[in-house]
Amino acid sequence: MSTFFGLETMRRAVGTNRAALQTVGHNIANAGTPGYSRQRVNLQATGGFPSAGTQQTTINGRLGTGVELGSVQRVRDQFLDKQFRTESKNEGFYYMQTQALERLEDIFNEAPSNDGGMPTGTLSSQLSAFWNSWAELGAGQENRAVLREQAKSVSDTFAHLHTSITEEKEGLEREAATQMKQVNTLLEQIAQNNQRIAQAEASGHLPNDLYDAQDQLVDQLSGMMDITVERQTLSGQAKGNAEGVYEIALKQSNQSEQDLTLVYASGEEPRQLSLSKDDANGGFSWSFEGGEPVDLGRGELAGLAESHKVFEEALQKVDEIAGAFVQEVNEIHRLGFTKDGVQAGDFFVIDGDVAATSINVHERIESDLAQIGASSGEIAGDVTNAQRMAELRDHATIGGAYRDYMEELGVRTASSRQNLEASTMRIANIETNRMSVSSVSLDEELTMLVQYQHSYNAAARALTAMDEMLDRIINGMGVVGR
Repeated sequence: MSTFFGLETMRRAVGTNRAALQTVGHNIANAGTPGYSRQRVNLQATGGFPSAGTQQTTINGRLGTGVELGSVQRVRDQFLDKQFRTESKNEGFYYMQTQALERLEDIFNEAPSNDGGMPTGTLSSQLSAFWNSWAELGAGQENRAVLREQAKSVSDTFAHLHTSITEEKEGLEREAATQMKQVNTLLEQIAQNNQRIAQAEASGHLPNDLYDAQDQLVDQLSGMMDITVERQTLSGQAKGNAEGVYEIALKQSNQSEQDLTLVYASGEEPRQLSLSKDDANGGFSWSFEGGEPVDLGRGELAGLAESHKVFEEALQKVDEIAGAFVQEVNEIHRLGFTKDGVQAGDFFVIDGDVAATSINVHERIESDLAQIGASSGEIAGDVTNAQRMAELRDHATIGGAYRDYMEELGVRTASSRQNLEASTMRIANIETNRMSVSSVSLDEELTMLVQYQHSYNAAARALTAMDEMLDRIINGMGVVGR
């Protein structure tokens, strides 16, 4: 046994406890860092003395040689990570869908106000005012000028709705292009982190901070599309507790189809997402590197595509209702007669391909209010056709179609909002569980700090004691009688 045997044992103890204190300090410094997972030192006893097979003098028992730092490992539950990413795509999907539906509700603005009254300036209020004007004309009031202006207000409201919905739809298209760039950036960053992780693991290290950065990127990506994550250890030099590089794939809805790999563990260039507009159907689709359109499952990107369809359906519905409104009003108006006793023609005209944006009062009525067909014949003062027109309020197809669409929109919005709230609550619960495992507890870290500090001090004191013993042997023995 070496004379300096005990010194080496205590030297290891001092170095190991210093490394443990450094890890505790690293945890405390990152207590508020988003995505940081607390780290723990794995301490292990070094091999005893004498070691097996050595030609040493036989001693009673085996002496311990101290402690060493096995590894510094982060504390992370991959099962909770998988749960989080599974639910994150649902939250992303419902978030985008709920936002779109709520914006659409704001455009129509048909919900009752806080005091229970109906808002003004909406399509339903303008239509109601239009029918009221006909009813007043049918009651004998000479309000043809008011009727003409109210007809223009209905036309303006249809145009405003169509324009507002179109602007929101175009805004979604711009947002989709931005999201596409963000996804491609995430895929590239994950691929780059894979290279750094592979290099570190090949050197026998555990790149805990790189693992944390990678998990943050994957968490963001999981909210945008339905992905699967697999870890692979590439190097034979890697430690047994190395987590490996990440291979990311797009999960296919058809279980018979193989998942589409987006980020390769082997280090190949990641795939790039592209956006294609479908002018024929008024929508857009997603593909990778210009290939066939792919189904992204759930997530923000799928929610964007679904929201785009919602606005496209709204445009078609507004145009459909506007066309039906003009047709039904004109059919009744053509049955009437003008003040001159001439059979009336159309009340409205559509001057373009899109009915909602091109409704105008007929130029004959614009220039001469007497051309409004209020009567049903040549009898003076007859206003029965105006009364017939006012009855469209209750019998017109457009009124029922618009009410049905508003009810459908309200139900869809409420359902999407409930799904979002439920998904957000599940995400919060999972995140709470993740944080209970991985987050830094300052109380716990301070306890560990005191423990390692005392161990460090004790090892240093033992080292000093052994040094004093050696000093006595080296400098104090053999000097008697000099």
